[in-house]
Amino acid sequence: MARRQIAESQFKADPRQTIPKVVLRAAGLLVVTALALTAAARVSGMTPYASPLASTPIASRMIVMTPVKPGGVVVTDCKTGEIIITLVTKGGGFVGAAERVLARARACATPSANPRSAQWS
Repeated sequence: MARRQIAESQFKADPRQTIPKVVLRAAGLLVVTALALTAAARVSGMTPYASPLASTPIASRMIVMTPVKPGGVVVTDCKTGEIIITLVTKGGGFVGAAERVLARARACATPSANPRSAQWS
């Protein structure tokens, strides 16, 4: 009977605390374990799991993105003026948002600051 009362008292919350001590200790142990494993991996020189493979660009060209209504863009080659692709979306979408971000970045940069399209190996 005494064992059961001791076990139950471990999970009862103190009226001054809203989180039981067992839960706080488990969370603290989780944090300490994560930090210890991360430190051990960094000190041992382990390569991060999500490292990108080493690659080099095999082709690149300067592009110009010109906005078109409603919310699309025309992508052209900067040197030749050739239209690479016309992307039109309804209601803006990702393409329109990306073009607005690039336009804002270009306004802060030099007039020749056009994005570069690259193909990677």
